[in-house]
Amino acid sequence: MSEQQSKKSQQLLLEIAKSIHRTSNLERIWQQTARDLGSGLGASRCVIYSYQEENQPLKVVAEYQRQAMASMLGWEVRLEECPEIGRAIATLEPVLVDTTLPQENGERYSTLIVPTAYEDRPNGAIVLYHQVHKSKLHREHCPFLWSEAEIELVQEVAKQAGSAIASATLYHQLQEARQQAQEAARLKHDFLGKISHEFRTPLNHIIGFLQLILDDMVDDSEEQREFIHEAHHSALHFLQMINDVLDFNKPKTIPLIELEFSPVNLHKLLKNIERCTFNQIESKQLTFKIIQPSNSRNICLQGNEKQLLQVMLNIVGNAIKFTDKGGITIEVETITHKVLNEDVDPPNGIEIRISDTGIGVPLEYQSRLFEPFFRVHEAYTSPYPGTGLGLSLSKKIIEGMGGEIHFYSMGEGLGSTVTVNLPLAAPCLSSKSSPEISPSLNLQSTPIAEECG
Repeated sequence: MSEQQSKKSQQLLLEIAKSIHRTSNLERIWQQTARDLGSGLGASRCVIYSYQEENQPLKVVAEYQRQAMASMLGWEVRLEECPEIGRAIATLEPVLVDTTLPQENGERYSTLIVPTAYEDRPNGAIVLYHQVHKSKLHREHCPFLWSEAEIELVQEVAKQAGSAIASATLYHQLQEARQQAQEAARLKHDFLGKISHEFRTPLNHIIGFLQLILDDMVDDSEEQREFIHEAHHSALHFLQMINDVLDFNKPKTIPLIELEFSPVNLHKLLKNIERCTFNQIESKQLTFKIIQPSNSRNICLQGNEKQLLQVMLNIVGNAIKFTDKGGITIEVETITHKVLNEDVDPPNGIEIRISDTGIGVPLEYQSRLFEPFFRVHEAYTSPYPGTGLGLSLSKKIIEGMGGEIHFYSMGEGLGSTVTVNLPLAAPCLSSKSSPEISPSLNLQSTPIAEECG
């Protein structure tokens, strides 16, 4: 290489290094590297692939073209589909190869592939294409040979690019972590504000009712009994909120370890739900209907009976809480999940749908309902108490039992449906069923259940 060419190469390297180390914008780093290197070496095309993990495809994130041609931006390729790039990334060494691009009508290119890396960890590849022209005399392709100096220059640029890419990636990761920390702090602050209000409400009720009794402000024994009942109800509500917070605060692995699975009788589960929600439904004068398979007494779910009842009572409790007119419907049916490479004829799962005619949820909030502490905006839900943990805990428990839980509402004022899918217990997999509508809950004749724990 002549002294002039050497100076030109050094100048090109310096300009590229300066431009890409001045920014933390990944797109700008990729594009400036492709443009400056491609034009500086007179390449027909220069593209940059991003690389993250071995099992993920490489993607073309930047491109330079000397002349207009079909773009490669957005292309994705796996390492096994392009062994030359795979070899360059695996060895961290440049690879020279003759290639043809299908979108260029089979034109041949002398291609130089150089990986980008930081601390021996690859994060991409620079690919330079130089078109191989045909000889006018012999009508044969005249090979283009990349000089040793050009290869060394591209390697030096790749080192600078690899470092800049790693730095920008780390910067974005730190920014994301910072935003997540700020969001967590905001959620914590909001949660403490909400929970203090939610805790004070039942406590004030308890203190208020008991204070009236202690001050001998209530002479009638029936009224006194009613006040004690209200204080007891508020205490149970307060205890449930505390349990929700404590359950959610457990490490993620603990609830799954503690769950002991056993067959859960479907009919018994539905009966317990009906009994445990009787008082709430009666007090709001709502209708309650269960549609279940005719042989529900013989159907068993695979799960933890206590935790499953807790989840169902939470879901039905929410339906009651957010419903002022109309009622609640629980619809149950057996379903069949396809198993890979197997023909599954008998049902192997159960679907429980809890629908209400309540206030519904606007579409824009539904995707966040299973997030911990999330509640639809205060103007919408402020009349309704709660911590925002119920659905999050329910999701954790249901998924721990190998099931799924989903929420859907047509929108504000249009009611809601929560769907729970759970596997059947092995002995019940061959159960056949047909739906049967149970009578609507007769609030005058249905016996009040024993205490639901």
